[in-house]
Amino acid sequence: MHMHVSCHSERMVRMVDTPSRYVEVRSLERGLQLLQALAEMGFSSPARLAQETGIDRTTVYRLLATLRHCGFVQQQQDGGGFGLTGKIVELASGVHQQDEVVSIIAPILDDLVRTTSWPSDFAAIFGGRLRILASTHHKTSMTFFRRMTGKDRPILLTSLGHAILAAVNDAEREAILLSIATVENEPIDSIRRKADHIVSTTRRNGYALAVSTFDPKISAIALPIEHADQVLGAINLVFFRTAMSADAAVDRYLPDMTATVARIQAGIGHDVAMS
Repeated sequence: MHMHVSCHSERMVRMVDTPSRYVEVRSLERGLQLLQALAEMGFSSPARLAQETGIDRTTVYRLLATLRHCGFVQQQQDGGGFGLTGKIVELASGVHQQDEVVSIIAPILDDLVRTTSWPSDFAAIFGGRLRILASTHHKTSMTFFRRMTGKDRPILLTSLGHAILAAVNDAEREAILLSIATVENEPIDSIRRKADHIVSTTRRNGYALAVSTFDPKISAIALPIEHADQVLGAINLVFFRTAMSADAAVDRYLPDMTATVARIQAGIGHDVAMS
């Protein structure tokens, strides 16, 4: 995965001297201070941000405009507060951490496909879309797809997206929904209504279910992957809609998926403890 962090163009700069020889960039320091405040407080008005950070309000407005242009900050559609986007999650999590998580999950999903014969994916949310980071579709004939890793999918139409939306906290969900509204060019109120129904249904069931929502030929059930109060993503199990009903799939495969999630979360916890 590559992340474009420049607002205008990518530049390669050769630093031939030590960083200590350069003067501190005050505007960058204030911008980082503002990002930290947004991370701690969630969606906030410029006035509140100015009060909490000690940065004058005019500067706060300029910094927010720059951060919004770069894709790290978004404003609520009603003209309200500002909050962080999913792009910050990419920056914060880092490629190496994501690779470590995938390296733990991938072999466990291999075990799941050997047990069930149906394919599974692990996905996380990036900038208003769902990205497949690991998949076993290529390891079974019970699929219409082969190459899934790296593919993006709509959050609201997939069991993976439903599982994540139901697991994250309110502030994280609102940030995700604002990103979806931007990506899908859909009013935020409409997005919120759909999400409210998804979250209530998923929490009531104890699992996420998508029946022919993204592709009419398939259905899927999904569960979130969590660690240390953080939702890392979700795994699913995909099956042909004509092969069995959703209820039959849940009865037959949800125990296997629950055990798989437990193994993954234990593996991530062990990896963190050893690092």
